[in-house]
Amino acid sequence: MIIPSFKRNKELSFAEDGLYNIIKKYCGEFDLKNQEIASEIGMGKSTVIRFLTKLEKMGFIYRYSFDGHRRVLKARRLK
Repeated sequence: MIIPSFKRNKELSFAEDGLYNIIKKYCGEFDLKNQEIASEIGMGKSTVIRFLTKLEKMGFIYRYSFDGHRRVLKARRLK
């Protein structure tokens, strides 16, 4: 079997990198709730929270806005 090559950040697990790419490709405001993300990627809400926290701490994503109810995330364009 031949696995196609793709660019992946080695600092992240495969799943964390996948979530980052989802946010990055969302093209604009990413405002899904943690439970909605968990349902979409088939993981638990606590796992999603852990992934988002790590991505934010490492500078891959940032909170674009938060009004007390709605959180909007954006991905940083990394080289």
